[in-house]
Amino acid sequence: MRTELVLKSLNTDEEHWHEVEALQTSESTRYIGRAVCALASDPAVMTRTGIPQRVGQLAEEYKFTDIDGRRVPVFTIPE
Repeated sequence: MRTELVLKSLNTDEEHWHEVEALQTSESTRYIGRAVCALASDPAVMTRTGIPQRVGQLAEEYKFTDIDGRRVPVFTIPE
């Protein structure tokens, strides 16, 4: 996630993050905000209680994108 601290540590900002290779698959902080909004407006949200949710998967299910129009892939830890 491209927090202000992450951007600062890589000597970039929200306007130029795409120029930094390490940030190519990152998402803005608004992406998770859109996930929260999608969940909050879902009348069946209680069916998700106690189950970890992944923003990339929620984006697919609820059809939202990040602020640049991308659907950032679900994060996985490489084996």
